[in-house]
Amino acid sequence: MSETSVQLRSQISLGTGNISLDSTGNPIPPIGLTQARRHAKAKPRFVEFACSHVEVYRYVALVTNAVIPKSFWGSRVNLKLVLRRELRFRS
Repeated sequence: MSETSVQLRSQISLGTGNISLDSTGNPIPPIGLTQARRHAKAKPRFVEFACSHVEVYRYVALVTNAVIPKSFWGSRVNLKLVLRRELRFRS
């Protein structure tokens, strides 16, 4: 197996030229300038992915509860202490 035998879907093969890819990796054919402009306006902006500190805290708390076994904490008080410190760290 060589480097050129397998290409990821997001990579453009050498023979295709300059083709844009959408967010799912599908090619966007250059049909017309107006369609290209419409597609560029429809792309999500980085700012749209922003979230509040509270949402981040809730996510961290859920992941912590799911990943770390309850026996690790010893008691619920220890878990709450760590989550409070994490909240201060994020703020």
